[in-house]
Amino acid sequence: MLQIASSRFESAASAAIAAGRPDSRQLLVEWACSESDVRAAQRLRHLVFVLEMGARQLSGEPGLESDRFDPYCEHLLVRDADCGEVIGTYRLMTPDGVRGLGGSYADTQFDLSHLRGLRSRTIELGRSCVHPAHRHGGVIRALWSALFDFMGRSGMDVMMGCASIPLTRSGTTGPEAAAAIWAMLSAGARQGSCRLSHAAFC
Repeated sequence: MLQIASSRFESAASAAIAAGRPDSRQLLVEWACSESDVRAAQRLRHLVFVLEMGARQLSGEPGLESDRFDPYCEHLLVRDADCGEVIGTYRLMTPDGVRGLGGSYADTQFDLSHLRGLRSRTIELGRSCVHPAHRHGGVIRALWSALFDFMGRSGMDVMMGCASIPLTRSGTTGPEAAAAIWAMLSAGARQGSCRLSHAAFC
């Protein structure tokens, strides 16, 4: 499913990173600046997507979840300050990255030609995951705080990305489950609980 949201972003205060956490664990938020940083994100992605969620590892070396888009992306990391382990990550593909590779991940799944006018101010988000032992809300808040700051500083105001949704709902699978999810998202958009500019199932 492709989701696109457009909004005005304000730089998020650092307090948003710490607020609401049920423990006193300190988090470090940083951008990958070396190959070892990227590999740490890829190890976490392998843990979550391959080992936990059962995704097939299609390429890359064992223990890392990687693809041809990684070298053209920025990698946002959240580390446990006590041990330095990467416990949360997001991958961002900027317009420069899209031009460098000749397309984004979403371009491989959808015809985005009708969004041509937005591409110069669009960031593609993907490969978002949090370590199973750290899903207390603080990590994802830290990631989104940094994302808001990045959007504000870069002058971008559109985010898009592909989301994988298990097609099981109340014991049903396949088209019936997909239709039920679409109906739920559409109802949320009508009620104003979410912004659903475009969505499609593949």
